[in-house]
This record gives sequence, structure tokens and C-alpha cells, in this order.
Amino acid sequence: MHEAAAHNVLAMSMMRAFAVLSLMSVSRLAYGEPLPPSSAPGGAGVTGGPSMIWLGGGVALTTAGTIKVTDPTFILWGNLDSAFAANAIADYPLNDLVTLRAMPRYIMNIKLSGDPDSTAKSGVDLRFGGTIGKQVAPRLRLYGLGALGYASFSGWGPSSTDRNSGMTLSFGAGGAYVINPTRRLYLEAVYELGFEQDNGDDVRLNWLELSAGLQFGLAH
Repeated sequence: MHEAAAHNVLAMSMMRAFAVLSLMSVSRLAYGEPLPPSSAPGGAGVTGGPSMIWLGGGVALTTAGTIKVTDPTFILWGNLDSAFAANAIADYPLNDLVTLRAMPRYIMNIKLSGDPDSTAKSGVDLRFGGTIGKQVAPRLRLYGLGALGYASFSGWGPSSTDRNSGMTLSFGAGGAYVINPTRRLYLEAVYELGFEQDNGDDVRLNWLELSAGLQFGLAH
């Protein structure tokens, strides 16, 4: 009898401990308590390691933009109003430190500042590069990024068919915050230098991009 009672007490204690641990696990996901690094997919912290690909996108604001057009007879320089962009981002982690990235975007409402007659321009920017960063907290990774790209925008010439097209160089910094093992938010600040041309004229479109978005982790 005493032995059976002891077994019952032990079983009840184990059930209570299991219930407490289960509630703690649910609470972590529901209320955003920190996840240990090994709880992320692949057991590799925020990035998920090489077993994960992160796909997503967001919105961006371009600000502090400038344009400089140079041909053999004159130089035109001006400021740009803030514009808007839709971004897509694909991250492939090589390890916890280095991630390969594709980051194309579509930019809208590119206009000269202080010119009411300026026609809004738009264009695409295909960028490929990578990030180097570190997990600084169980849910947070900070990183620097760099990318080379090719951009093509509505031109600033007299013809509506003119295009500003050419290489771009982007660099900046950002952070990724894990919501749960397969979703994370990101915030980034990126400065881009443009080396486009328009009918033989050099065109330099430079601007700061502030972006935010959501990514989904896919195991492979």
C-alpha cells in the first residue's frame, strides 16, 4: 500500500512538472520570451543555418536622394523628393556569420525636388550581395550588408523612351528579429550609389533607403 501510494505521488509530481514545462513553452511562443539559440530551425540561432532559406519582402522609403547628369557640354545636379519602393529579399545563410542575398526592388514616384513640372519616374533595381553579422541576443541578429546591382529607370531625357540604366553599389546595416522559428522581421538602412547612363550621358542617382518587412523561413 505504501509503495503504491509512493508511486502515485511520484506520478502526480511528474505530471505536474510536465504541465508546467508545457505551459512555459506555450508562453514563450505566445508572449515572445527569448528563444535559446538551439530552438531555431537547424539549431543555428536566428539564421537557421544552411538548412534554411529566408524569403520575404517589405516596403521602403528612399530619402536624401540626388541626381547628377553629365554630358560633354553641361552638368545638371539636383535633389530628389522621397520615393517609395517595394522590396523582395531572399537570404541563404552559409553559416551563422555570412548570408548570400538577392534583393530586387521596384521604385515609384522619383521626382526632382522643387520642380512642380517634374514627371514622376519609376524603375527596377536588381541587386545581389550578402550580409555579415552576428546574433547579439536569442532573437536578434545585427549585420552589415553590401550588394552590386543593375538598375533601369524612366529617363530624364526629352524622349519618353529614354532609360537610365547601369550598375549600382549598395551598402548599409540592418537587424532581424525572430517572431517564431519560421518568421522574422527586418529593418535596414541602405545607401545606394548609381552609375547609370542615358543616351551616352552619365547619370548618377544616389539615395538612402529605409526599409522594413517580413521573411519566412523554409527548410531545404
